[in-house]
Amino acid sequence: MEGLFGKLRNLDAYPKINEDFYSRTLSGGIITIASSVVMLLLFLSELNGLNWAWTSLDLWSRGVFILSFS
Repeated sequence: MEGLFGKLRNLDAYPKINEDFYSRTLSGGIITIASSVVMLLLFLSELNGLNWAWTSLDLWSRGVFILSFS
């Protein structure tokens, strides 16, 4: 299991940086993966919203519903 945790530690995109120390943490790797997944889901949601359109075949006159064709 240390191999998996070591790989997650290496994925830490925001390591705690000090001039003398440079450390990557397991929690940083997990946060990086979680935030990447959230960003991907938000991007795909926006992309899906661009491809979706709402059409209505209802006929309205001055706020009064007249006829529906659906």
